[in-house]
Amino acid sequence: MGFEPLFQFIVELIKTLWPFRIVQQWERGVYIRFSRPARKMWRKSKVLKPGIYIVTPFWTDVLVVSVVDNPVVLSRQDFTLDDGTPVVMLAGAMLRVTAPMKALFEIEDYEANALELIEAAIGRILVTADKSVFDTGRRRAGLLQRIAKEADSRTSLYGVEVREVWFTSFTLDLATARLLM
Repeated sequence: MGFEPLFQFIVELIKTLWPFRIVQQWERGVYIRFSRPARKMWRKSKVLKPGIYIVTPFWTDVLVVSVVDNPVVLSRQDFTLDDGTPVVMLAGAMLRVTAPMKALFEIEDYEANALELIEAAIGRILVTADKSVFDTGRRRAGLLQRIAKEADSRTSLYGVEVREVWFTSFTLDLATARLLM
């Protein structure tokens, strides 16, 4: 029992009142004042580069966002092709924040929403595809490029770039398709 809760309280108080925020090399920061983006403050740019920044506790703060490639795993998708073939697919994508202001302030949770937009792009493109697209590696690569381009056009509105999309698991369930026909 003893001093542990008191020690934790003191540590949290020091963290809160500490007047410095660090923006790491792989991050970009944005000054906020009363939970809103600050108007340029004394800097020429709203987006902060790596470094140490002074903040006023309870008044200003620095929000940071990672701007390096971030691999994400998409949820499992089950759908049926135009010819009736069921498909079970797991995929991944490589995301990168290109506009920190948009990613932090123009959308609620940029990563979760980017995942939803990528999954929607996959669904739109694959539902209209036929089975022959999955036959060779070259055709599959072209399909993945189309998906990445479509997803990037949607996510770029929120300051997120889709650099790559890949299949981690892909099954054309032909046995089930024969049973359904």
